Amino acid sequence: VQMRVLVAGGTGFVGRHLIRTLQRDGHEVSLVSRSAVRDTPSMTWNQLEQNGLPAGTEAVIQLAGASILKLPRWTDAHKKLVLDSRRNTAEQLIAAMKRNPPKVFVTASAVGFYPSNTAKALTEADDQPGNDFAAQVCFQVEETADKASPFVERVVKMRIGLVLAKDGGVLERMWMPFQFALGGRLGTGKQPFPWIHMSDLVGLYQHALTNPAVTGPLNAVAPQTTTNAEFTDALARVLYRPAVFPVPSFVLTSLMGEQSALLLEGQNVWPARAMDTGYKFRFSDVTAALDDIRMNS
Repeated sequence: VQMRVLVAGGTGFVGRHLIRTLQRDGHEVSLVSRSAVRDTPSMTWNQLEQNGLPAGTEAVIQLAGASILKLPRWTDAHKKLVLDSRRNTAEQLIAAMKRNPPKVFVTASAVGFYPSNTAKALTEADDQPGNDFAAQVCFQVEETADKASPFVERVVKMRIGLVLAKDGGVLERMWMPFQFALGGRLGTGKQPFPWIHMSDLVGLYQHALTNPAVTGPLNAVAPQTTTNAEFTDALARVLYRPAVFPVPSFVLTSLMGEQSALLLEGQNVWPARAMDTGYKFRFSDVTAALDDIRMNS
């Protein structure tokens, strides 16, 4: 099924991969962006406000928002930016959708919605958010997105895990230290590491756009429970390097304060809804996923 899709925030890490694949598959993609993008029809946020969605838009994907990571530490100003950048862009999209409703609105939340370090793997049925800053952001993003549900057939909230690709995200920061044999687990290494290969994240976006059974939260993680230590070992094996430089918890806590929880804690999450609605994961083993990234990038 070919669709007219509007992507907000399509120039970032996930957006670049997603737009390339949607265009390759014959979808008609346009962007809302602060700046023009080569080879893709685009509009500014002001134009969206004045003119509404491009004619015939059937799906809207919201990826816009400031990165939650801010080194060395979060400031109140950065926390406000993280929240406002997501909420304000969502509100603008919802106002435009109200005038000319698409069939589906897909917003980017994260597995940070859930409480950390639970023994039980959490699914979309576990709708009690955690109580840290990341969980507050995810909760507010999802609550804002739900404002579209009176006039949009399906609102999908992608609870995205740690996305694996070499040109961004967690691997971009880890690849070089591991290549120089300077990698190691973070803290105890026992914290969950809910990962997803970029090709499966893009696949889940396609699934969310075209499968009418997909609605509400959708956990975008691989169907494999992995710890930080297991991920570290897998990356070291794939790069044929030792991983003998663990980073103690107290070092991260003293450097990063509250933000260190992003690295020292993790969410144990299972992609129940993706599997129940028939999505077939390309990568459900972390070593195979990392091997693919090494071979193809």
